[in-house]
Amino acid sequence: LKLWTVKPCDTLWDISATVYKDPLLWSAIYEANKDKLVDPWILPVGETLVIPELTEKEKEKYIKLSRELMSEMADRPLGPKCPPYVANCTEETPQ
Repeated sequence: LKLWTVKPCDTLWDISATVYKDPLLWSAIYEANKDKLVDPWILPVGETLVIPELTEKEKEKYIKLSRELMSEMADRPLGPKCPPYVANCTEETPQ
């Protein structure tokens, strides 16, 4: 079982690119952690995410799902990747 602890500025896209070498598999991580994640674009810093092992067939399924989810959310305002206090992607929080 692989786990990932969310750091400031992490995204499912970036995590997927790191662990699977394919950012389009981000929906696999989202689906495996829906009990912890309300929104795939908002990752709580410090949350531990399960990184599922994927078969080739599952990879195809999740690439398709990622594209569908991205299409559905295309018109949604996302805001900045990092909140203002971590704009430089540092571990510091406001005082």
